[in-house]
Amino acid sequence: MTEEIRTVLETGKTLKAEIWLLATRWNGSAMVDPSAAGQDTAAWKAGLVACTEKQTATDGDGMSVYTADYPGALTQNAVYEVIFVEGADPEPTAIPVAFQHNPTEYDAVLAMLDDARPEPGQGAPAVNPDAMTKLDYLFKAWRNKSTQTATEYDLYANDGSTVDQKATVSDVAGTATKGKVITGL
Repeated sequence: MTEEIRTVLETGKTLKAEIWLLATRWNGSAMVDPSAAGQDTAAWKAGLVACTEKQTATDGDGMSVYTADYPGALTQNAVYEVIFVEGADPEPTAIPVAFQHNPTEYDAVLAMLDDARPEPGQGAPAVNPDAMTKLDYLFKAWRNKSTQTATEYDLYANDGSTVDQKATVSDVAGTATKGKVITGL
């Protein structure tokens, strides 16, 4: 679990944080189903956590960091969502001004898979690259132009004229052998 609630907004705001875990909301003493009896305006307000303005802007951008500690009674290693509302005494109908999501490993994987990655450049592939780099090379070999003669395999860059990687090829008594892929230089 993140140690503190944190957001960046314009300098000079008064913020309160509303803490959620799945379909439950912090009420000031426990995580409860907000549709349960007793979740009126007073109960909603009791669950808000006051934020402190810190690191006020000195670079002229007009932004400050606002933080608060998570209540100590919250479960460690849970993924909390935080909704920030403005005002010293906001109402349940207050429009959120910021959100904080404590990312999980799942979120990090989804972000990695969603981001465009450049094609591997010219050079010998690493002996033990990460899984995404291995996938990049597979896609490059599937997508890009390649040629093969009796003695050499060439894999080209996206431009179709630069040999990025190559390997020797041989045939001895009916056994075809492709050597290690090396730089195309």
